[in-house]
Amino acid sequence: RKGTEVCMQHAPFEQKDETSLYGWPLLAPAGTPWLRSHRQFFENRLAVSRAVASYVRRRTTPTGSRGVDYIRSRLASTLQTGGALETNPPPVAASEDITNKAVETTDLPMRTGASDAKTDGEMFSWIAGLSGGVYPHYLGLGDSYRLATAQSMEKPMFMQFSLYRNRLNAIWRDMVRIVLQAQERYNKQKYETYEAHIAADRLVEADLEGISTAVGTTFRDVINPQVLAGTIPDETVENMTVYGLQSVLHSIGAEDVQEMVNV
Repeated sequence: RKGTEVCMQHAPFEQKDETSLYGWPLLAPAGTPWLRSHRQFFENRLAVSRAVASYVRRRTTPTGSRGVDYIRSRLASTLQTGGALETNPPPVAASEDITNKAVETTDLPMRTGASDAKTDGEMFSWIAGLSGGVYPHYLGLGDSYRLATAQSMEKPMFMQFSLYRNRLNAIWRDMVRIVLQAQERYNKQKYETYEAHIAADRLVEADLEGISTAVGTTFRDVINPQVLAGTIPDETVENMTVYGLQSVLHSIGAEDVQEMVNV
């Protein structure tokens, strides 16, 4: 309504330039057209397969249109026209087909070029996935990928989606801060802090052993000698210890890490 103040939060992705506040989402503009083309390709393939499956045999007769209509009526099922009895039931297995030369029956080719379509579909799937930073083996296209390749591609994908997740977490924290500040301004509320803990699922399971080893080695070979030499204040050591503990807890997906550390 008139006179109402509105607060708008805009979160840019892939900024158009350094001074612009506007940007594009994660998969656009590079990814969205490929995703749309991928969907259209499979919709077209479905139309081809459906068209081929519509007719499986061709019957040719030298008669005129009336003869064709008569043969169609003889082959038609009464159940399709609302009849109570089936006059043309489907044959059982190993049945014999007896015809005369008046009608020639041939089987239509049922090939749809599926092998070529499979190759094309995989290629389009790769491009659509890579445009969003998703590697083929995560899309179930692992026929041509070895385990070592999948594992080597895990790290860059994990880094990308971790950055994206951190970006979303920052947006949610800003949103919480904006709402709380608005509550203080307009509803006379008072909050001790604007901090918010945002829990998001990880893309892959973290290497707890590797993280713990790295943190332990850092304290043993770098921090402890400095502590013994008296070159690092006790407060700094305490802060570094808390940070290392937080890193390990976050890596295993622990929630409310800040509260646990404060305890």
